[in-house]
Amino acid sequence: MDKWLIKSVKTKSNNEKNIAEKQPSTSRHASEQQPESSNQQNVTEEQPSTSHTPKGGVIISQNVDVGRVSKKINTSQSNIIVDTNDAEPNDAEPNDAESAPIVDKFLLSLKRKADFVDTPSKRICKFIPAWLTDNEFRGWLNKSNKPDDKHGNEYAFCKVCKSNLVAHKAVLLRHMRTEKHKENFSAVSSNIKIKDMCVKQTCENNLVKRAELKLCSLLATKDLPFLLMDTVCPLLKDIFPDSKIAQQLTVKRTKATQIVVECLGDNFLKELYEKLRVPGMFFSLIMDETTDISVKKQCAFTAIFFDENSNSLQTTFFDILENTGGTAVELYSTLKDIIFSKGIPISNFVGFSSDTPNVMVGPHNSVFSHLKQEFPDIVCVKCSCHMAHLATSKACLKLPKHIEDLLRNIGSHFNRSACRRAKFREFQEFFKVDIHKILSPAKTRWLSLKAVVDRVLEQYEPLRAYFKESVSEDPSHVTETMLETLNHPLTEVYLKFMSYVLELMTDFNILFQSEKPLLYRVKPETENLLKILCSNYMNIVHIKKCAEILKIVHDNPDNFLPLEQIYIGISAFDSLQHLRSDKDTNLEQADFDNFFKSILSFYIELVASVASHLGYRHRNNKYSYAHL
Repeated sequence: MDKWLIKSVKTKSNNEKNIAEKQPSTSRHASEQQPESSNQQNVTEEQPSTSHTPKGGVIISQNVDVGRVSKKINTSQSNIIVDTNDAEPNDAEPNDAESAPIVDKFLLSLKRKADFVDTPSKRICKFIPAWLTDNEFRGWLNKSNKPDDKHGNEYAFCKVCKSNLVAHKAVLLRHMRTEKHKENFSAVSSNIKIKDMCVKQTCENNLVKRAELKLCSLLATKDLPFLLMDTVCPLLKDIFPDSKIAQQLTVKRTKATQIVVECLGDNFLKELYEKLRVPGMFFSLIMDETTDISVKKQCAFTAIFFDENSNSLQTTFFDILENTGGTAVELYSTLKDIIFSKGIPISNFVGFSSDTPNVMVGPHNSVFSHLKQEFPDIVCVKCSCHMAHLATSKACLKLPKHIEDLLRNIGSHFNRSACRRAKFREFQEFFKVDIHKILSPAKTRWLSLKAVVDRVLEQYEPLRAYFKESVSEDPSHVTETMLETLNHPLTEVYLKFMSYVLELMTDFNILFQSEKPLLYRVKPETENLLKILCSNYMNIVHIKKCAEILKIVHDNPDNFLPLEQIYIGISAFDSLQHLRSDKDTNLEQADFDNFFKSILSFYIELVASVASHLGYRHRNNKYSYAHL
C-alpha cells in the first residue's frame, strides 16, 4: 500500500505540471518553473533518509500554497506522515490556487483510507446490562459465567434452554424465535414460583382449591376419565365469566390425576387407618384377586366397618397390592402383612369374605382355613352372587348341550365379521324386527346367558332365514349345525324355558349386588327361591306339609308332579301347546317326555346347588349356614 500511495502522489504532481505547461505562461511563470522542479527532486532525494519513520509509514512531500504545514496521522496499524517543504508565500505560482483543492481532496482520501485500515475486521461482542430489563429478554436472559473467547467476545446465558450464546443482539433474537426456546419458555412460565407460593393464602385462593378438589372428586366417584378436565375447566370459565373462582381454575388431566392419587387418596386412606387402629373398632375384609392373564397378579381389599361419626355401616377401599403367588399360603401371608403394615390390631379383624374357589374358602389348605386356625372366632361370608352363578351353571348341564352350543356359536359367528352383521341387518329389516346386535355369553358368568337367550328369541325368525341362505351359499359344518338346531321345533321351547328360570336366578343375583348391607336377607330370600323352584316340579301339598323348606327331600320321586304338569313358564307352555296341536310337526310323545325329563333334572340339580352353594348343608339332620 505504501508504494501505491507514493505512485499516486507522483502521478498527481506530474499531471499538475503538464497542466501548467499547457496554459499561457508569462515571464514570471517561466522563471518559477525551475525551482519547482528542483523541489520535487529534493523530495525524491530525501525519501531514503526517512529511517525514523515507523514500520509501514509513508512520507509524502508536496508544495502547496498553504504555508508550512506538517500533518501526522497515527493509526494502530500504520503511520502516514504528510510533510510539505518550506515555501515562501510570495514565491507561490499563480496556478497554486487551482491545484490546492486537488491536494486537499487527496489528503482527505488518504485520511479516509487510514480510518478504514484502523477499523477492525470484526467487532467485539459485549454483554449489555440493559438487556436484562428489555421485555424481549426479561425472564430468560442472564450474563454467562463462561470466560471470553480469544477475540474477547463475551457470552450470554439462556436460563430456560441452559445454553451459552454469543452476546450479540441478533444472535439472541434468533435464539428467541427457535421452537426449542418457545417450548421451554412456555413450560417455565406456567410454573409457580417459590415466592408466589410463600404468599399468604387468601380466602379466595382457598375457595379455588376447594373447587378443584370437588371437581377431581367428581371424576373419582362417578368413574369419569381424567381427560375430561381438559374440557371442563375452559367450559366453566366460559360459562361463568363473572366468577373469580371459575376464572382461576387451573386443573387439567395431569393435575387432576395427582390430586386424586396423591392428595385425596392418601388423605382418605390415612383417615381410614386411624379409625381402624382404635381398639374395639371391629372390621371385616373382602379379598379378591385379579383374574386377567398377566405376569403380575394383584390382590384388592375392601374394608367393612361401622362408622360412629355417620352412624352407618361403611364399605371402603382398603388397599391393593401385587402378590407373589396364588397359593393359599401366599395369599394368607399377603392378608396378614397388609393388616400389620397399617399398624392395625389384628384383634379388630373379625370377618372375611371372598368368592368361592377352594383356595379361598375350601375346608382344607385355604385362606380361610389358615385364618380359622389362628383366629378361631373369625367368620367367613361367601359371595352370594358367585354362588348363584355356580348353582345355575351346574344345573344347566342337565339341558341338551346343543342349546348352549347354539347360543355361543351364533355370538361368535357375528362378532368375527362386520360383513355378516351388515348382511343380517337386511334380514332384520325384511322381518321388521328391532335392529339389535347379537350378543355373546360371557365365559365366566353363566347368568349373562339370560340376555343372550332373550336376544336370540327376539331375532329367531331372521336368524333362521339368514342361516338358510348362508348354508346354500357357503355351507360349513358349523352353520349347518346351527341351522339344524334352529329348525328343531323344541329349540324355541327350551330357550323360552331358560329365559324364565334364568330370570329367577338373575333377580336373586341383582338383589345382593346392592351396596347396602343385605346379609340379613340371605336366609329369607334363599328360602323363598327354594319354595318357587320346588313348587315347579313337586306336589304343592307335600311342600305345605313341610314346616321347614330346608328339611324337604327335593329328589324323592314320590313327591314329584306328573311330567305333563311340570311348570316351565307361560311362554314356553304356550309354545309347547302349539306344537302339540300342530299336525305338521314330526314330534312324537317320546320327544315331549324327554323334554320334560330334562326339565325335571334341571330343577332337581338347581335346588341341590342352591342349598349347597348358598350356605345350607345337611349335617346330622341339621341345616345351617355354611358361610356363617
